[in-house]
Amino acid sequence: MQLFGVETLEETQERLSEILQLYKNILDMSDVLNRFFRLTICMQLIVASLLLCFIGYTLSENFAQPKTPFYATFMFSVLAQLYIYCYCGEYLKTESRRFANAIYNCPWYEATAVNPTVGRSLQISMMRAQRGSRIDGYFFEANMRVFLSIVKTALSYLALLRSIS
Repeated sequence: MQLFGVETLEETQERLSEILQLYKNILDMSDVLNRFFRLTICMQLIVASLLLCFIGYTLSENFAQPKTPFYATFMFSVLAQLYIYCYCGEYLKTESRRFANAIYNCPWYEATAVNPTVGRSLQISMMRAQRGSRIDGYFFEANMRVFLSIVKTALSYLALLRSIS
């Protein structure tokens, strides 16, 4: 969108059409990937939650045992996997929303003065870009808020298991 400028009406419409087609292709690809990996992400988030809880409990109960480094490494790997999914979801959402800012920061007012339909196209694109794309797993969206929620919940269950035993 930084290269979007007003030379002639035809050039402006052609450049805008290319930019919006590229954005549409990116959104379509994001939706297809989300559809393919939705079940995998759902299972990954659920299983990671359970694993964090049980590995944390096992680690806390057997802290002085020789297997402690194994449990700690396994717990770290589960956290890393969960973090990767959630970070990628957060990054996709943030970057897709930045397109709205890019539209706002381009010289759209010059193009709108020449042709009001260009302004309307930019306005519709900006409204779509404010929603952003997302990676979800049926019940929850993969983002950093969910990552922190899963870790907090696992620690709460860990505290509950420790108090029961």
